[in-house]
Formats: sequence, C-alpha cells, structure tokens
Amino acid sequence: MRGETQVTVAFETGNSPKKPQTFCLKFVEHALKADHPMSNMLALPEERKFAVSQMSKLSPYEVARRRADFFMYWSGRAKELEDEEAKLRSGMDKVASNAVRNKKLVSFDEMLQF
Repeated sequence: MRGETQVTVAFETGNSPKKPQTFCLKFVEHALKADHPMSNMLALPEERKFAVSQMSKLSPYEVARRRADFFMYWSGRAKELEDEEAKLRSGMDKVASNAVRNKKLVSFDEMLQF
C-alpha cells in the first residue's frame, strides 16, 4: 500500500487536543522496519552472534551433547592441572588464597587463552 495511503495521528496536550497531524505511511513503514540500536542481536559481539546462529541450527540433544562435552573436557583439564594449581596457591597470600579457595585459577586462565 504505497503512494497515497496516510495515517492520521492526533496529539493531545492536557485536556485540549491539538489539530490532528497527518504523517505519510512511508515514514511509519520506515519506522517499523528500523531496529533499536540495542536490540538483542545488534548488541551482541560478532563471536556471540556466530555462536547463537550455530546453536540455533542444532537439535536440543546436540546442544546438550556439546555442552556436556565442553564440561567434561574442562573438568578433566582442571584435574590435570591440579599440581600447577597447588604450586600457584603455595605462593599466594593466605587471605587471597582463602578468597578463591573454590576456584580453579590455572584452568580458568587456560580457558581465557583458549
């Protein structure tokens, strides 16, 4: 519906309505097509957009399988790094070591480098 089609919008201030203003439908169509700058996909970094896109193509089983594989890999890797973790903690201040006592710092560092 292009061309002559128009939308009428009435503005009100207080109790007295102002004269209705007419806007071309093209403006409304354009406004409806515009995305908010912070809409979900626009706000995501490219890496996350790619991940969302890839995961949306998988079945729920495949998503669960990949997540399980991820956690199994990193849990195993954390076990392999236990000696290195103990070495790191032996040189730490006791207060700092206590603050991160339940964290796997060496494997976390490796994950950040991955």
